[in-house]
Amino acid sequence: MVAYILLRVVHIALAAVWFGAPLGLVKLLKMGLERGPEAFRMSAAVGAKRGAMAGIAGILTLLSGLAMVFHVGGFGSVVPQIHGAILIALVMLGISVGVLKPMGAELSEIAEKGLDEAGRTRAQAILKKMGPITHSIHGLWLLLLVLMYWR
Repeated sequence: MVAYILLRVVHIALAAVWFGAPLGLVKLLKMGLERGPEAFRMSAAVGAKRGAMAGIAGILTLLSGLAMVFHVGGFGSVVPQIHGAILIALVMLGISVGVLKPMGAELSEIAEKGLDEAGRTRAQAILKKMGPITHSIHGLWLLLLVLMYWR
């Protein structure tokens, strides 16, 4: 029982980092872009670190969730809502790694090259796409949390 409680505490702490690290990131990047090349370079560096932190926390959250599932006896021992929550977490990780990470890498590349007019235009286009994607992920968070606690 103690192992399960420890797993749950770690799981919740990791989920909080996964949820919180990217909060306000698009706004930070937009503000950096508005303030010039040096500010954008710094905000892109912060964004890369926060994105990496969120990615690592996401993977560890999923693994700690799976550890809890197997601790109680496997997938047959947990309610279907947990199955759905794991699926949603996988989708969120897929979007983060497959869509947001390449966008962030491109923003970092633009920031490192210096912010010319073409780079500024491209960065604005990326940020315009990034905002709705991050909002969608937060909508999935809401659904995931409802599934986790609905018994």
